Amino acid sequence: MNRRSVVRGGAVAVVAAVVPVLARAPAVTYAKETVRTAAIGLSRKTWEQEHGRGDAGQNIVTYENGAFSLQFAGDVVVYVEVGWEDRGGISAGDASGVVAQLIPSDAALKEGYYAPPTAAGPTGLRVERSQSPALADLMKQVTDDRTGGILVVYQEAPSQTSHEPNVFRISIAVGTKANSILDQPSGFADGLA
Repeated sequence: MNRRSVVRGGAVAVVAAVVPVLARAPAVTYAKETVRTAAIGLSRKTWEQEHGRGDAGQNIVTYENGAFSLQFAGDVVVYVEVGWEDRGGISAGDASGVVAQLIPSDAALKEGYYAPPTAAGPTGLRVERSQSPALADLMKQVTDDRTGGILVVYQEAPSQTSHEPNVFRISIAVGTKANSILDQPSGFADGLA
């Protein structure tokens, strides 16, 4: 299995051309026989085989001169952050492709929210809540305070060349505690109480 196995077909070329940092994404690892991930749920050993040793901070480890920021629980990746500020961001479609590589392939989208950029607040936030059964099984083996819930936050800014905003940073976190907010419906899906 090689890095190109993360995304099949022509999508690899598009993502690799727009997001060069992903050309160095770790090889696909299987949480379960049919589940692939390039970050969330990956072992630290596997991550570091591809990226080398990181620079440890208080509770975040950075890799490749800050291209990736990670947090681990029981030597499993439970948080990853990637940014493209230096190139003015990437399209929302390309950012979604990156996220699809970084989270377990069995993750199912449960809810999404959007707070668009405005003149007063030029950073927009798009938030997605997903659930991965394979990640939930793995977390039960590794630590008792994590779940299979996944929260993705896309930070966006207006594009100078497109009607669609550019994503300049993504953050992906695994849920904590058995009754984590990431594993519970928000209540907003059914309307305000």
